[in-house]
Amino acid sequence: MKISVLIQQDGSSWQASSAQLKGWVAWSDSLTKLRELIIEGVEYNLNSKDFIIEELFDQSVSDLVD
Repeated sequence: MKISVLIQQDGSSWQASSAQLKGWVAWSDSLTKLRELIIEGVEYNLNSKDFIIEELFDQSVSDLVD
């Protein structure tokens, strides 16, 4: 299953959310840690490790990541 996750930067913190996981959000002070929290959160919500994460970056930060 592919899960699309929107990643945004809010000042000095990062936020992730997914329309496929109602009410789920993750916050962190670094993109690296946020990516770890995304995996943990999706795994918890799906009760499965059988998924692929598609990162969608907000336009305001898309030039900061590759």
